[in-house]
Amino acid sequence: MRDSPALQDHCRQSSIRKKPAPQQQQQQPALQQQSQPSETMAAIPSTPAPPMTVVTRSHTPHVTLTKFDGRTSAIQWWLKFMAFIQLQAMSSQQAILSLPFYLTGAAEAWFATLSNEAKASVESIRQAFHDRFRPTSAHNFQLMDVRQGSEETVDDFIFRVSSLTTDHPIDEGWLVTAVVKGLRPRLNAVVIQADPKTLEGVRQEASKAELADPLIAETEDHTRNQTNIAMLNALSDHPHASLSSIGKCSTDRGHKPPPRRHNDTFT
Repeated sequence: MRDSPALQDHCRQSSIRKKPAPQQQQQQPALQQQSQPSETMAAIPSTPAPPMTVVTRSHTPHVTLTKFDGRTSAIQWWLKFMAFIQLQAMSSQQAILSLPFYLTGAAEAWFATLSNEAKASVESIRQAFHDRFRPTSAHNFQLMDVRQGSEETVDDFIFRVSSLTTDHPIDEGWLVTAVVKGLRPRLNAVVIQADPKTLEGVRQEASKAELADPLIAETEDHTRNQTNIAMLNALSDHPHASLSSIGKCSTDRGHKPPPRRHNDTFT
């Protein structure tokens, strides 16, 4: 039995509605492929990123060298110069070429007069440098007259005295004597009583006396002011008296001149 044409048209339209459009069929696999990676990423545990390694390049230390003028310690300056060229990784030729840029005054003029033979090596320059600027006398006569300044601290004074011995070291006993002798009078008196045997002992005793010095000065000022007040009071009581007579009043009181003898002559 054959279906009627009307029934066949109804079935044909139903089958058309059930079939998805070709574009929708292409989108569905694409959506499935996009969802699969997200599910896979969710399944993989997250791991922290490795720490970044910072690579630093080695660099030459920034060191400055004071120019030598011929008046400071030649031995100490040359030691600094040798350390400087080592830090700068200079070759011997580079050190020789750079040396005049760190000389000034008399030292610069001296280097200009050196022969090529003397400039042949760092060692030959060192020998010539020491021969010219190192003290020739083994005795340091400056130590005999060095004195502490009125505003100079004990530490600064000891450093100044010690710096005079860098080119020709002396026995510590002589250094102690020079420092004690050069201290200010009040500090000198305290240190002599303590009788220290080492330079550190001198520093400790002189530093303690230095701390007490303002108190002593204040006491002396107070005593001086009291004396001046007493003299002013005496002048007010005896307006015709002189300052010298008032100052001697306490010492002359009770001392009478000896009696005059009969055979004294008058002129």
